[in-house]
Amino acid sequence: MVDIFSFCRIPPRSLPLDSLGSPILYRSKATYDGLTRSITIAVWVGIVAIVSIVVSRLPEEVSSTLELIAALLATVGVSFGVLLGLLPFSPRSYELTLSGIVIRRIWRSFEIPYTEIEEAKRISWSWAGIRLYASGGLYGYFGLFKFRDLGRVWVYVTNRHNVVLLRTRSGTQYMLSPEDPEAFLEKLKAILAKMDA
Repeated sequence: MVDIFSFCRIPPRSLPLDSLGSPILYRSKATYDGLTRSITIAVWVGIVAIVSIVVSRLPEEVSSTLELIAALLATVGVSFGVLLGLLPFSPRSYELTLSGIVIRRIWRSFEIPYTEIEEAKRISWSWAGIRLYASGGLYGYFGLFKFRDLGRVWVYVTNRHNVVLLRTRSGTQYMLSPEDPEAFLEKLKAILAKMDA
């Protein structure tokens, strides 16, 4: 049960350190769409504004220097901890390697092995769903979502206009958003066809 609700879950497994230099057959950037950019900028501006207001009023509310320093550190630390804490889990790129699809992130990249992929196709982004444990726009959409038509899906999307759905033999589903989804799918299907031959 812990595995299902862990925000930084690494489905199906994290990449070992020695695989970071494995040959890349195709790489696609994870670019932000306009809404993702707007949400990220708005959250940053909002938190910076709130922190500025709180910090400017703290000297009036706190009597000792030690309390002031502690309050400043707590305010700034918590605020920027939230902003910077999600960033390492946002997709940076999607790579087709010799063994699988790598979702490259700043921290804890992971691989979906080709042997587990049953279906790969283009789909449209849907707002008919809920976040179970996920980021809903800050640096993209990533984590566990539940969609009305699809059920549970592990989402690693930064651009809602370029969504690719992967289904595995075990029933796990993933959404990705490569910069050029058609080229990504073409390369992926060619690799899968060679493996089946």
